[in-house]
Amino acid sequence: VMRKKNEGNFGHLVAAGSTGSFYYSDFNTELGPSPEWENVFMEFFIPINMDNKSLKIYLWNPESEKVYFDDLKIVWFEAY
Repeated sequence: VMRKKNEGNFGHLVAAGSTGSFYYSDFNTELGPSPEWENVFMEFFIPINMDNKSLKIYLWNPESEKVYFDDLKIVWFEAY
């Protein structure tokens, strides 16, 4: 996802199971297409106990400062 740069690292990516059986929040950043924006991304493996269960992926801002996001993209890779 693209995140407009701010004074702190406000705004995170989260992946969570709807039953509370899985929660992952981590991110990396890299330069975006312009000096005002950065790419925020994370990679994770979905555990086997999540088979046939709902998974939510969302953006979360735990702070009171405004955060702007754009162009969320989710890519799924099948593991063997």
